[in-house]
Amino acid sequence: MGYACGDIATNFFFQSMILYQTRFYTDTVGLSAVAVGSMFLIPATR
Repeated sequence: MGYACGDIATNFFFQSMILYQTRFYTDTVGLSAVAVGSMFLIPATR
């Protein structure tokens, strides 16, 4: 049970950072949403 709680906390933190990076790349850097989505999708499939 302890490992599950730690894993949930780690995944929650990781997903919140991904959401922040997505907003940063689209709003601040000016990339399109398709480019940002592809940037996160391609390394995940390898």
